[in-house]
Amino acid sequence: MKRDYSPRRAWLYGCVYFTICLVIAAVSGVLHRVFAEPLVSAPRLSDSVWIGATALVTAHASFGYLFFWPRGTTAHGRPRHPGALVFGIAWGIAQATLVLSLFEWLDRITGTRWLSASLTIAGWSTFAGLWQSRFWDIHVAPDHNIREWNLRKVLVVHVPFLVLSVAHFAAYGNAGVFVAWWVLALAASAWAMRFPAPWHAPTPGHDGRGIPAADVA
Repeated sequence: MKRDYSPRRAWLYGCVYFTICLVIAAVSGVLHRVFAEPLVSAPRLSDSVWIGATALVTAHASFGYLFFWPRGTTAHGRPRHPGALVFGIAWGIAQATLVLSLFEWLDRITGTRWLSASLTIAGWSTFAGLWQSRFWDIHVAPDHNIREWNLRKVLVVHVPFLVLSVAHFAAYGNAGVFVAWWVLALAASAWAMRFPAPWHAPTPGHDGRGIPAADVA
């Protein structure tokens, strides 16, 4: 029997996850790198290839998470509140630094950045799929999926975003820019699903798969 979805418990689980991610990032050295290095070095601003690559990822993240992803999302009438953005920003920082930690550890093992990038994409995709479906989208994220959009979100938004952002980092090593993209993506997601405040009332539990489009009011 499913437990009721509790916003207070969701925030607790989320904060525990964020803390674990940041501890891992601190141990790997990624956290120091994100905050110690300049967001963009002066030579990059005169590099047309870097500008083009950065604009491409930014455009995809903006289209995917500000326009396409919300179209396949329902908030079930939940009210908007600023706490959703706070949660989303923390989610973006924590998850981005976890992905970068995975990349950095793989790079130390393989010594080849593009192999490390490929393994990071494969490893994160596997972990994220299981993590989202078995825990996060059940106990942390409120019910928000429109079932017919699930595969579209993966193919149009999540996978291309992961590939583009990791490839950009492998090519240029801009950790701060990488984190900024993930903050944009996950803050926009939390806002679109209207992530509830911890004081909101519990609601019936859900399995994370979402509801049919025909049932969306």
